[in-house]
Amino acid sequence: MTIMLTLENETNYKDVVVNIDEFVPFDITFGKGSEQCLYWRGGNGKSSLVEVGLNMYSGEVSNITLANIDSGEINITDEMLANNLPEIQGSVIFQTSEWLNKDISEYSNRFIDDFDCNIKLIIGSNYIKLLFKKATNPICYIINRNIRFGFSLSRELSTLEILDLNEEKLDILKLFI
Repeated sequence: MTIMLTLENETNYKDVVVNIDEFVPFDITFGKGSEQCLYWRGGNGKSSLVEVGLNMYSGEVSNITLANIDSGEINITDEMLANNLPEIQGSVIFQTSEWLNKDISEYSNRFIDDFDCNIKLIIGSNYIKLLFKKATNPICYIINRNIRFGFSLSRELSTLEILDLNEEKLDILKLFI
């Protein structure tokens, strides 16, 4: 079953902490990041896995972890990232209706897996972009500090970008190739 993350609404900025190291390509925490979460997981579930944590009560994005990515799905480019699409400043609230019929008091029911959602990582000159390959191209963005979410016409998450990264962080990401 295919279930993509769908934009419900936008909200105020959240503080953002981005961790990049040689063990996990990236981990992003929004706000305090300590709330109870619902989780959407994509990739193929084996060599590629991205996990998005949503506040259980509001649907606000709480954390995003790229746990693993197939080295064949990483591209490096020297191109600068250009954007000529509308951009809203703030953070993201996703729809949580897919969890409504689940007993989320049971921890294992807090996960929705879409392991038919292939992902691709582009490492640019000062950014990275995670593409959800089955989603269509973005028509607008919501940007929270240096994290930019791209949404398709159907309001599905199609890209996630981490902007303004230094060369040291980009070099760490290149180790995953």
